[in-house]
Amino acid sequence: MKNKLLYIIIFILLGFNIFFIGFTILKSKMIKANFLNKKGYRIEKKSKIDPAEIFYKKVLHFSKEQLNKGMKEIKVYRKSLEKKEKEIDKLKWKLYNILKSQEDDSIINYSKNKLGDLAIELQEIKFNHYKKIIEICNEDQKKILDSIISRRMQKGLNNKKLGSPNKRRLRNYHDFQ
Repeated sequence: MKNKLLYIIIFILLGFNIFFIGFTILKSKMIKANFLNKKGYRIEKKSKIDPAEIFYKKVLHFSKEQLNKGMKEIKVYRKSLEKKEKEIDKLKWKLYNILKSQEDDSIINYSKNKLGDLAIELQEIKFNHYKKIIEICNEDQKKILDSIISRRMQKGLNNKKLGSPNKRRLRNYHDFQ
């Protein structure tokens, strides 16, 4: 009698373990297949959809023509931004080496001024990009974009954290909301 009871208990425990292991594996596969972001939009984990495209479609509601113009603009923007960031990084490294070797102050001042000029050029690239995106937008989309940019700027001003040049990449549209 005791043996039968032990076999029944072992069988029940094995059944529960198999059920929970199967449920865990199935749940992880379901999460990977139907990954939902914070806003409830379905995003495939292995998807190669550009975050800018998602932003343009889901937030700004771009038409196909607007989307094509926007994606062309974002490619140009990213290339110029990356080029300028590389210049800034090279100049920072050069300035670090100059400071380390304790060169003449005039060389240091020149490098600092050049770094400031590059930072201004980087901001000009960003502002020109926003101008071009605003040109693509219709009136309703301009209002949405303006409110997003205003909130984003206010958030940056309040936190006083604007990020380093190396971390400047197009963020997912969640950052804009």
